Amino acid sequence: MEELRVHGLSFAVESLLTAGVQTVQSTPLISMVVRTMLVRLTKESPKQAKHFERTLRVGAMEVFRLHWKPVDISSTSGRHSALTLIGVNKAGLLGSFFSAKVATAEDIALCLSMLSEEIHFDRLCAMHALLLYADDRLCKRPNLPALMQFKARLHLVDPLTDLYLWGPAPHSQALVQDIFDTIEGWMAVQAHKREQIRIFSEICRKPPLKAVGPRMRVG
Repeated sequence: MEELRVHGLSFAVESLLTAGVQTVQSTPLISMVVRTMLVRLTKESPKQAKHFERTLRVGAMEVFRLHWKPVDISSTSGRHSALTLIGVNKAGLLGSFFSAKVATAEDIALCLSMLSEEIHFDRLCAMHALLLYADDRLCKRPNLPALMQFKARLHLVDPLTDLYLWGPAPHSQALVQDIFDTIEGWMAVQAHKREQIRIFSEICRKPPLKAVGPRMRVG
């Protein structure tokens, strides 16, 4: 907050985005810092809080796009190169921002679509990181079609080997399966939440016992 007041919005956003992609551990930490800042800012100035949130979201999307959009230069040859790790962290930060309600489901769908333009291990790692830090709201009914389209792309199988195109080797196959398991888990959570809402709605619709006449209570 002090940094925001002293250096201004642009500097604060740039600092947060830079810090958020340095290590895997920094991603959820920066997301927590952002949520705390937004809570405090909202109390002081809701308009400024919205502006900060929008600027951070747009900045995160632009950082992601600049890294992953150029298909011909973004993929790396080594599994653990510095470029791969930074790119994966950028994806994880977007997922974390979604959990923090800064990024939207539309943002996540766009990122997943961008990543799936080329089959490569570093892009699979980025997809996995993004979804690892996201949450089950991606499986809400309005958001589910886009996620299912992504899952279908990831589910493509090589007819010669009968292996996933995205998972021809054990390490990549494990990531693909973990993504599928994550989505299935989210769908189960959302189904449970919908059932809880349905039960609660039915309870609310029932008239209280004292409002029911004696004859209606019989039997």
